[in-house]
Amino acid sequence: MAKYTVKKGLFGKKLVDKNGSTLELKHCSYRVMFEGESFYFIDSEGNRTPNFISIAVDDVTHAEALTESGTTLCDINLRLGYQSPEYLTKRQDGQKDALYIGVDGEVFKLSETLKKIETGLYTKVNESGYLPFANYGRISVRSVDGKCGIINYAGDIICPLVFDELFIRMVPHSNISEFATNNQYALVDAYGNIVYIKQNTQDIIHVYDDKSKQLLVRDKSRGKSAIFKLNPNSNIMEKHTVLNCEVVKVISLGDKNYYITVKDNMYGIVDELGREILPNEYTSCQLEQLNGKEYVLKIVGQNGKVGAFDLTSERIVAEVVYNNIDFSESAKVGDVYRFFASDGNGYWGVVNSNGLVEVPFEFYHSTHSKVTTYRKTPSGKSISELKIRDSSGEIAYFNIHEPNIIATAEEILQIQEYEAGLRRLTPKETKRPETKEAQKYSEDEKIAAATFASLLSESPIAGMYVYGMMDEAEKD
Repeated sequence: MAKYTVKKGLFGKKLVDKNGSTLELKHCSYRVMFEGESFYFIDSEGNRTPNFISIAVDDVTHAEALTESGTTLCDINLRLGYQSPEYLTKRQDGQKDALYIGVDGEVFKLSETLKKIETGLYTKVNESGYLPFANYGRISVRSVDGKCGIINYAGDIICPLVFDELFIRMVPHSNISEFATNNQYALVDAYGNIVYIKQNTQDIIHVYDDKSKQLLVRDKSRGKSAIFKLNPNSNIMEKHTVLNCEVVKVISLGDKNYYITVKDNMYGIVDELGREILPNEYTSCQLEQLNGKEYVLKIVGQNGKVGAFDLTSERIVAEVVYNNIDFSESAKVGDVYRFFASDGNGYWGVVNSNGLVEVPFEFYHSTHSKVTTYRKTPSGKSISELKIRDSSGEIAYFNIHEPNIIATAEEILQIQEYEAGLRRLTPKETKRPETKEAQKYSEDEKIAAATFASLLSESPIAGMYVYGMMDEAEKD
């Protein structure tokens, strides 16, 4: 839309855009009149618009004019002489009719003749003129009877108008969304139905877990928690159980649920029956996935030391004595857990769930910067190897799933042979071929070449460059 403002010329005032083009009002029912630094439109019967300071024109049937106050707008149909009521802003969802926020905070739509279509909804405008627009293309609204909710830009109700306060916090989930004010909390399904609503207080904390589809209601004053689950028949969140502890989070493993509890700012675990699985002796409890399908709890003691707890066997599988554990490089091998951990001196090694040290604590490792290479066994099997360094600074190769974990001299030769083969695939040799037939590379070759380039330069950018060059060569 071209925007026009008043400009004074030799032969009077006119409306011009930033390029100096004049607004032409051919086949228009309005005449433009100037008044100081502003302008207005008037029809043949003397009806006039408010004074404007600018107008953005799509065509003569659609224009938006900014009023002289600089705070409100009008929609104008210059050809037919229609004008809308003044409004503060409007929101539109695709090609659907726009929603307008009026000067008094009213939410309305417009007819084809730009007349107001009332919705019976209002927003509250504070002294600064700020409108409480929610996130995700939604608007907080108040009905004429004083109840508040949320609608989208198409005017559909997202949160039923049941709240007493206009400023409603929203947390969307897959099938249920949370809505809360200072004194109310509600869960609403994808169809706009309320499945749970209660008063909020300082002592009552609601937490909805989308993965397990459970609502945790924690009563701090009584030291109890209620677990709610959705009844598919009634479509209502119903109380499933009450636990004599404060639950802060649910952990779902298969068909079993465990609950993280808090007491005196220390964390523990109970099962669905409220049976204590782990006492409240830890500053942190969180689920971690190992290098494989298994999960364990990362537990942190009061001294900041890290350990691991297995929920399936309900036992500590790594004592809480390590500075750190890289869970993504740890694994369960057979019936034994292997943990890649660091000791008090900052050296890394491997300890298993039987308390045995499988790799001595004499390696350097960073959990934030990792480089992986490969080796091929005589049978052709590809095995990944994590690049670490020993106490003398020499490169060593690590794989938690291998029997020896640290690559042997023979395995290092396999790595060197593998990387030597990659040298044929450096950026210089991945230029587009001279022939019309494009060079073809397998996905493994492209990944391998990119990995090797990253190893040589110790930068992932070089690997991305090599992969891109090889990918482009295939497209010619």
